[in-house]
Amino acid sequence: MDIASYAFQDCTNLTTVTMPDTVEDIRSCAFKNTPKLTDVKLSANLDFIRGAAFSHSGLTAIELPESLTGIGTHAFEFTPLTAIEIPDSVEFSQGAFYYCTELASVKLPTGLEEINPLLFDGCTSLKTIDLPDTITHIGRQAFSHSGLTAIEIPDSVTFIDENAFYECKSLEYVKLPASLEEAGWRCFQDCDKLSTIVMPEGITTNFGQWFFLSCDSLTNIDFHTAPIIGFSMYQDCDNLTVLNIPDCVTTID
Repeated sequence: MDIASYAFQDCTNLTTVTMPDTVEDIRSCAFKNTPKLTDVKLSANLDFIRGAAFSHSGLTAIELPESLTGIGTHAFEFTPLTAIEIPDSVEFSQGAFYYCTELASVKLPTGLEEINPLLFDGCTSLKTIDLPDTITHIGRQAFSHSGLTAIEIPDSVTFIDENAFYECKSLEYVKLPASLEEAGWRCFQDCDKLSTIVMPEGITTNFGQWFFLSCDSLTNIDFHTAPIIGFSMYQDCDNLTVLNIPDCVTTID
């Protein structure tokens, strides 16, 4: 049994939904724009929550069943969720929690391999997050505009896409992994409070353009073994005073 697309969209006075266990699929926009909807009991046999299914709803909490395998694009965007625990069985699409500004606690699935684009973009209450050591890819704008204060990227990560941490205004500390092979444009641009970057020995990353553009709190950088310093990588880092460039650097763009 499915709940059809747009079935309850714009039901602005809907407050409570209890689903029978026969429901296996919540289709796109099924409960979109239901600002008073705060209490939802999902089917114990639910398989998929489709794109924008609860977008702009009033949900502050929801328990996801172990049967769930997928969360669609922007499924919970612009909801006041404060915490979410995602079962290990779940794969999710981009922007699933886009601009959930009250989201402060996230438990990601064990075995997760990718943080999808826009996944936590705009989650301004999200101060910390533990990334599983199975992640290999952090997607475009995955944490941009979020409230992160520190991030340790696990040694499994080989690629960070463009704008991944763009305008994280509270971010102060970043630890990059030695496994990182490539990082896209503007990954940490306009992270005003970023003062500490840990680049481990052995890192050979190709850093993208404007990687740390306008990170005004950076004062000291050591590249260790990184072979390429990208175009405008530290442009407008006004307080940068010490720069250690190793012999292995072959290109300064």
